[in-house]
Order: sequence, then structure tokens, then C-alpha cells
Amino acid sequence: MLSPTIFTQEKALRALGQLRFIVRSQAERIRDKQALYLRDGENGWNAIETLCHMADFEAIFLERMRRIVNEDRPTFAVYDADERLATQHYDARTLFEALLWFTERRMETEQFLRSLTPEQWQRTGIHPENGEMSVGDIAYNMICHDINHIDQIFKAIG
Repeated sequence: MLSPTIFTQEKALRALGQLRFIVRSQAERIRDKQALYLRDGENGWNAIETLCHMADFEAIFLERMRRIVNEDRPTFAVYDADERLATQHYDARTLFEALLWFTERRMETEQFLRSLTPEQWQRTGIHPENGEMSVGDIAYNMICHDINHIDQIFKAIG
């Protein structure tokens, strides 16, 4: 678990809000054709697929944090990102729809995190691959997830 004195709820909320703004700014500079056809590698994702993945997993992260707050040390399901790419029909969305989906999910997450007490922030659940994780750990994971996919979009659009 991360140190609650170093990685605070306030710092996490600030970072998540800033990253939401960066994602929006980045997406607003992409043309629809670029978003659809440019990929971050031979088998990579395009910007729309990446934004949809971010929105989809935002909901997963939020559901895990809600379970931590409401249940005693819940165990989380593990999701396959490539499988969800197909089953959640990311390719059916436009760039605008993907950005809106991500933005709405992120704002919901930020609102939830703002409502937590310090005790709730430290509660934990069990990830089958990553072990024990607190709400704060998941928030930190979300920040790393955002940074990774922001970089992926930059690589795709050049």
C-alpha cells in the first residue's frame, strides 16, 4: 500500500482532474479520421479505442472502490482489455462519444473520491493478480493508467 502521508486523497483528486483535462485537450486536437485510422503500432489501438478503454476501465476502477467501501475486503474480478475491446464495441463510438464517456465516468469517480473519509480511503480489497489494494492504491493505479494511455494516443497520432 502507498503511504497515506505521501499520496493523499487531495493529491489524487488533483491529479485525476488534471489528467481528465489533459485527455480532453489531447482529444480535441485529433481529427476524426486520425482518431480512427492512426494506431500506436502494428497491432495497436487507435485513439477512439484507447479512450473507450479508459472510460470502460474507469467504471471498473470505480466499482472496485465502491465495493471496498461497502464490503469487507472484497475480491475483484480480473478483466482482459483486448477481450473488452471487442465485447464492449469500442469501434461503434465516435471520438466525441468516447471522450464524453470517459469524461462522465471520470467526473463520477472524482465525486465519489471526494465523498470518502480518510478511513474509507485506506480500506482494502483483494486483486487476484496484484494482491491487497486500498482505495488510494486504486486511485494511484488510475493515474498511472491515464499516463500510459495518454502516451499511447500521442504515439498513435504522431
